[in-house]
Amino acid sequence: MSEMLKNLNRESQNSENRVSVEDQLKVYELCKTHLSGHWSDVSADQLVIKRVTGGFINKSYCCSLPQIAQTGHDKVFIRLNVDCPDKFFDKTHELVANIFASQTDISPKILGIFENGFIAEYIDCHYFTAEDDLNPRCVALLAKKMAKMHSLDVPIAKDSHQFLMKNYWDLFAAPIFESYKKGHIYEEIQRHKLQTFMEMDLCDEMSWAMEVSVGLGGPVVFTHNDLMRRNILVRNTCHTNADDLNVFIVDYDWNCYMFRGADFADYFIDWCQPELDFGGNDFPTDQQMGADFADYFIDWCQPELDFGGNHFPTDQQMYAFIDAYISEMSALSGDSYTKRVVNSRETLVMEAKIGIDENPEYLLKAEANNVSVEDRLKVYELCKTHLGGHWSDVSADQLVIKPTT
Repeated sequence: MSEMLKNLNRESQNSENRVSVEDQLKVYELCKTHLSGHWSDVSADQLVIKRVTGGFINKSYCCSLPQIAQTGHDKVFIRLNVDCPDKFFDKTHELVANIFASQTDISPKILGIFENGFIAEYIDCHYFTAEDDLNPRCVALLAKKMAKMHSLDVPIAKDSHQFLMKNYWDLFAAPIFESYKKGHIYEEIQRHKLQTFMEMDLCDEMSWAMEVSVGLGGPVVFTHNDLMRRNILVRNTCHTNADDLNVFIVDYDWNCYMFRGADFADYFIDWCQPELDFGGNDFPTDQQMGADFADYFIDWCQPELDFGGNHFPTDQQMYAFIDAYISEMSALSGDSYTKRVVNSRETLVMEAKIGIDENPEYLLKAEANNVSVEDRLKVYELCKTHLGGHWSDVSADQLVIKPTT
């Protein structure tokens, strides 16, 4: 559903955005069968159907009744899953996850389900943005939704984190290692003269991060596993603190039982970062994608993104989200939740940071724009030793340190 927002109100003349007669009839029959009422009284050519572009593994549509037949749900979102052989995408699991999330107000209400998709209520909303990161109500709402999601008892395999951790390397490790040796990652290291990465073995560091994430022993819960901004929707309201403000988590393609830190990491890695207008330029052809599919995801003919250009949130800044999460988990699980060290602020911060350390692209951009860990510690010790006072009361990661050029 998150793919719908950008193109919903923009008419496109491109043929690939037009709805084929076959799909138009399919959408009409789905609405007529599952929604009834006025949806059964209109003809297929009376429905206003717009193709929602941007999805990689599905077809999505926004469907509206004509003005003369407005009803309770006069506009809906329809998602049709296409055949996807990838072992990571279990369409049955995805549908089950969407139903559970819908019933608990984590995602928009599902109005109908069918073999290869679903119909959901239409929400007038926008993607979660850097501005929303600074709105305490939005942050608290998202944290509470994540807590609800992590508390769900979804009837899918509970040991799927072992499968995901193992097959993550099968799917991603080979191209990443190859890129590190002589591809895009290698070029980025050389271009930015990232001394730390020139002297270390990034592949070993990634392996270490995976081992540590397992060694932390964080709870395995039902997770989203792709909690980027475009999978978080914020209801549009008359002002930022309106009573009907709400946040929804959508698109459960990657859902499974996994270490909870994965979702925390996905959120904080985007915290207050510049917006990426992904898809703003023409979508590549199959031939163009075939040249180097992995690098397409990084920067296919898109505006330059200074990812990591802003500072990663300090522990103090992370607490707003984490405290709201802990509060909701306590309400859902009882007061005993906060009595366990594994559920402390400090532990959740650590799980989030370890999850982020597994993302090599973020590390490269962050290293290019920020101070290395070694230099940060050196500067911290100098300030602490020679300045005293409040300089001795803060930690190394609380200092704001910028390199001068």
